[in-house]
Amino acid sequence: MHATTTLTSLTRQGADRVMAAAEAYAAEHGYGVAICVADRSGTPILVHRVGDPMPASVAIAIGKAESTLRFARPTGALEDMINGGRAAFVGTADGTPLRGGIPVTVDGAVVGAVGVSGLTPDKDEDVARAGAQALADPA
Repeated sequence: MHATTTLTSLTRQGADRVMAAAEAYAAEHGYGVAICVADRSGTPILVHRVGDPMPASVAIAIGKAESTLRFARPTGALEDMINGGRAAFVGTADGTPLRGGIPVTVDGAVVGAVGVSGLTPDKDEDVARAGAQALADPA
């Protein structure tokens, strides 16, 4: 039995690639957003604003990235759970259960997350997905 484990986490170089892809997608569509790329522990590595999102978007993007990792799923799944009637979930673990947080995976392992805020829920999620796909496992 092992007493420790080795976990793979996103590096600054990996975060740069994720951020560049998310920013490119946002710029291509003329979106103003805040983007957070976090490592496996949920600690932000990069936080950028593209355009002029509302000031609260920065904190929300960070919360989405953290929540993706804390709950081991995209934040859209959390939002769907609440909208589906599980309202009590709103008060759990200081999460940000709003669509726009997507895990970043490499070789089948979650290594970080990207959170985006400033647009409609689906557009936030599209920008986050574009960033996460920069390192995604090949199909």
